[in-house]
Amino acid sequence: MLIRNYNESKKFKLFREMSELYNPHVGSWTYDVWQALNQKCFNGELKVGPIEWGLTNHGRAAGYFTEEINKITLHKSLLKPHSTAWNCFGLLGERLTEGVILHEMVHQKIYQKLGITSFEKGECHNFQPWCDEVNRINLLLGFEGRASIIKPQKVKEKGTRSKIVIMMVPVEEGALTLKQLTNWPHSLKLLDYYRESPNELIKKIMDDW
Repeated sequence: MLIRNYNESKKFKLFREMSELYNPHVGSWTYDVWQALNQKCFNGELKVGPIEWGLTNHGRAAGYFTEEINKITLHKSLLKPHSTAWNCFGLLGERLTEGVILHEMVHQKIYQKLGITSFEKGECHNFQPWCDEVNRINLLLGFEGRASIIKPQKVKEKGTRSKIVIMMVPVEEGALTLKQLTNWPHSLKLLDYYRESPNELIKKIMDDW
């Protein structure tokens, strides 16, 4: 039987088992996190797809969602707490990875429910559906911060009397900056949250990768 004819429960089981074969130490954990977040944040409505551990586009992103094949890619350095990737220096680990998965699942929902592609958006994080999802999940999980569209505005440069510069400013006063929107949900968490992440799973992984 073709996988497209499977129901979501069978698809999840199949993807999870395949991931256990390719990533024996993290495969099942990755899908269990995705499933838990799907239930908690999306009412179980997202359709499962492949979750791959590997290099993201140019190796720069911690995670990436490929719309055409419903695939989430997670960078292998995410579970290496001593890696210098993204200048995180000891903050990498399970908790940060869970945030990356949630971030990519928001992209997943926007594509699955609204059919909006990255090409149509033009900006992956600075558009209304993204802000709406961030605000919805912030309320659900108790995160502080309000998301709104960011637009270029003329503002007086600090330390000068009259020099005007163009800056990206939230439409709503006090809303999240573009950097905070792009790095959500990590931008709303205290660093100690990631430093306290348990390392039992990570220690099992490192020697094999």
